[in-house]
Amino acid sequence: MLFASQTDTFKVSHNGNIVEITQQRADTIAIINGQTYKQEQQVVKHPPVPISLNGTAIYFDKEAKNFIIKAAQTQLQDCIRTIFKDIKDELPAGSYSCEIPDLVIDAEGKAVYFSNSVFYASKEVLLSDKLFQSINKQFAKAINEIEFIPLTIDGEKVPFRIDMSADMRLAQ
Repeated sequence: MLFASQTDTFKVSHNGNIVEITQQRADTIAIINGQTYKQEQQVVKHPPVPISLNGTAIYFDKEAKNFIIKAAQTQLQDCIRTIFKDIKDELPAGSYSCEIPDLVIDAEGKAVYFSNSVFYASKEVLLSDKLFQSINKQFAKAINEIEFIPLTIDGEKVPFRIDMSADMRLAQ
């Protein structure tokens, strides 16, 4: 059983752009516990989603079937791999990930919006705040330098959004 929730929409000014973001309120779902066979309720939170850039709807292809979107994902993946390669000597053994669930690319092919924190370490890894901030700045700088191919839909260049994540494991 699912109780559909409402959404909140807000605007964020980011690097001279206005990004409209929708945030679906948490849903409450009823499930049957497999061990006790009793009905329980769980709260499901949803991430915020960018929906427009400077008043223009942001295109999103969930299956990434579009060639330009696949190319953008490949460019971003290469960027992430390069950063991981560059920083691996600074990091202790452990598991790391880079998650960019909301990268918005404008009609000219520039990254214009994404979360400030994209780099994460597993719980067993202890890193200083200064190192985390430094690594996140390296990721942000590299992402902002990528020249993506603009996406054209029906003859017009449009902003689009991609999601990307990558993991790295450093052995002792």
